[in-house]
Amino acid sequence: MLSIPKDIGIDKFNPSDLNIIRKVLPQEKLQAALAWQDGYHTFFTEKRYFNYSTKNSLDRIAYISSAWKGTPDNLDGSFLHFESDTAYFFKGNKYTSINYNRFDQNNAFLISRFWKGVPSNIDAVTKHPNGKIYFFKGNKYYRYDLKLKKVDKTALIKSNWIGVPDNISAAFLHKNGRIYLFKVEYSKGKNAVKYYRYNVGLEKVDKIGLVGSDGWRELDFNKKNFFVR
Repeated sequence: MLSIPKDIGIDKFNPSDLNIIRKVLPQEKLQAALAWQDGYHTFFTEKRYFNYSTKNSLDRIAYISSAWKGTPDNLDGSFLHFESDTAYFFKGNKYTSINYNRFDQNNAFLISRFWKGVPSNIDAVTKHPNGKIYFFKGNKYYRYDLKLKKVDKTALIKSNWIGVPDNISAAFLHKNGRIYLFKVEYSKGKNAVKYYRYNVGLEKVDKIGLVGSDGWRELDFNKKNFFVR
């Protein structure tokens, strides 16, 4: 089994070592996620999306460009606004939206044009049961008020999201009313995805699990493309 040389460091790194690292580390990492009202979940990696069905199994893996026309690869975050049938996608300093019933794609706009106070290059975003949108970046969160059309609160994640780690990878509001936050971590020779289930009523994480075994069984971001009709 290949392993990353222990002596690789900033002052010892050799470009040839990169080929070894690429073979050890999986090429796909979770970037964003969506939770639909019917129980389906969509996970986005750098270039692909994975649909997880209500039957607790994968039913589609395909390239983002094949179905989500106009949606860029390497997303920073995404969330669903059911009231307007709209999915929002964020990348860098821009965002785009799509009506998921008609699949009408809007052009990309600067985040600062509409999402006043939201930083560029976010880590994740999710809607909250209170109706507000929470953006995460590093060790901070930004609470966006849709009525005021601006961020109305910024604070450290640990101050109000007890048990949620910094630098998360994706998040969504589940139909069960809890918020699931995901983080990619290097474990046992590969990238693993942990989920943190945040209980809004208790205002803290009430469960931590591993995607693929403790939840979302069979979800493996290195599987080949396929779909079930």
